[in-house]
Amino acid sequence: MFLAVDELDLFLLFQSRGLFVEPDPNRLAQIFPGTGPPSVAAQRRYARQQPKMIPGRTRPLDAWYASVLAPGQTVRRQAASNGSGGQCCSPLLPAETRLARLVGERMGVRPLTCASMRATTYGRAARS
Repeated sequence: MFLAVDELDLFLLFQSRGLFVEPDPNRLAQIFPGTGPPSVAAQRRYARQQPKMIPGRTRPLDAWYASVLAPGQTVRRQAASNGSGGQCCSPLLPAETRLARLVGERMGVRPLTCASMRATTYGRAARS
């Protein structure tokens, strides 16, 4: 059981380590009656689960997006805190360089980054 402010935080956590939640053994027994009644151990494991709040994992993406929406104000504030000289970098898709290069060669395109996603998104918005 996971809680997050943004579903993207859940997705990023899933990508980095996976998300596993014990299924409800009583519900499983209803759905699959052939499995028999749930075991006491399965019921205990399910009952022991506590909801976990996922901390924000999108800070670099949020900073970049805010710099796109309000370039002057946000970038100055970010630059003061990280010494970047007033520029907010577009976060990249975390992929190993060799793998990204291979995918790019096979697909005939450059590896996808947030900057190219922005161009795609803005292009769709302009056509709508």
